[in-house]
Amino acid sequence: ANQQVGHPGVGIAQDDIICDDESPTPTPQLVTVLPLLGAPRVGAGQCPDWIVYQSNQTGFWEVYRLGDLPGGEDYDINLSQGGTGVDSIQPNRAPNYRWVTFTSNRDLQWEIYIAAVDNSVIRRMTFDGQNYMPVWSPQDDYIVYEHGDGNRDLRLIDLSNGNIVPLISWESNETNPSWHPDGDRVLFESDLTGVPQIYEVNIFTLEVRLVSQDPNVADRQPAYSPDGQKIAFVSYRDGENSAVYRMNPDGSGVQRVSDPAGNAFRPVWDDASDLIAYESTLTGEEEVYVYQLSSSMTRQLTE
Repeated sequence: ANQQVGHPGVGIAQDDIICDDESPTPTPQLVTVLPLLGAPRVGAGQCPDWIVYQSNQTGFWEVYRLGDLPGGEDYDINLSQGGTGVDSIQPNRAPNYRWVTFTSNRDLQWEIYIAAVDNSVIRRMTFDGQNYMPVWSPQDDYIVYEHGDGNRDLRLIDLSNGNIVPLISWESNETNPSWHPDGDRVLFESDLTGVPQIYEVNIFTLEVRLVSQDPNVADRQPAYSPDGQKIAFVSYRDGENSAVYRMNPDGSGVQRVSDPAGNAFRPVWDDASDLIAYESTLTGEEEVYVYQLSSSMTRQLTE
């Protein structure tokens, strides 16, 4: 009853936020988030020297920064600060490079959080449990995530007002969201038909488009290139093993990227939309490879 649901651009007035004193998870005063997210945008051409990752080096999963911040600030590299008995996983960096979002069970259920890289703020963003895989939009203004303990749905956090918007609520699993660089569309996979397929939803109109063109082949883990011209994804169309492919945004022009002799998964793009990195078991171990579109060459990065 305390869930605030709306569409992007619809604000929540202070008087509209209702907290039940008896509720174990009251609706937060989300208006306090607004000044915290006012960092200036970072345009194309920035090349930050740090990444985020998760590690259980303390015995519990935490989110860390690897590398130096642009201004040389000496902040704690532990961004999630969960402590004993708390796990924080699935980190994703904001495009302005001053924030990260992640999933944590520090409040006894899996919720979405945001944290400033200067360790000044860690804020809980969801309050209904079983929320996973947050991904920040390219323009800093939304976070899309998976919700559900059984079937997974897609939801959206509007960071301008705290609204939570249901994007996809089918009787199936919708997972692995990936933003279009324009920030108005989200790719995802769904097993609505029984075979995982790739779809795209417009976050403003909620119109859904089927991208996959073969209903008999499982397509998974889609990822838009930063220029929006290609989609990398995982498919089983060339045998029993999964392989990484690329295709046009309309689902045409499918080309294989990885060797189908090994299972390949988790494709990610470089900022120039020319390299696709992925994991593969081609050698019998899980290693990292990179494929270059301009040369059609593949290089193994790890041993």
